[in-house]
Amino acid sequence: MHLLLLAVDPDRDGRPRFTPALAPALVLADLLDTIRRGRPAPDPLADYLRTRAPGRVERYVDAARDLGTLEVSVRREGYFGHTRIRVADRWPLERAVDRLVRILNSDQHPDDRDLAFVVLAEQMGRAQVHLKGRKYRDQRRRLDLLVGWRARPASVGREHGAV
Repeated sequence: MHLLLLAVDPDRDGRPRFTPALAPALVLADLLDTIRRGRPAPDPLADYLRTRAPGRVERYVDAARDLGTLEVSVRREGYFGHTRIRVADRWPLERAVDRLVRILNSDQHPDDRDLAFVVLAEQMGRAQVHLKGRKYRDQRRRLDLLVGWRARPASVGREHGAV
């Protein structure tokens, strides 16, 4: 849910800023929680993502609406229907941003769940949005360190003794 809440831009009255990476990120977050509980990962993973991603955003938005976090109105008349999303309760959204900042403020390496949260938020393009301004420059630097490993080729890590 925190990933979805990060995708709702708090600076613009709750207008969603969903990217194409949101649905796969939500599916991966669910999958990582499933694996953490001891269930095996599906094979092949690409098929799993392709089949699960299309309806994932709607399910999360519906859950946030049911919790009272978001107000969702759907207009279906006319040629183009639309869904309007507005933040009704900012507290859960602020908790999601606080979680991101808390992880990035820590000097210790985050646990697997927190690291996955940070990496998925960055992959969706939403982590930097919540870390704007001079106030968050140290957190942006830490974010780059935490997610920078995925941009390096595997051989670079082996050359320096990292596994």
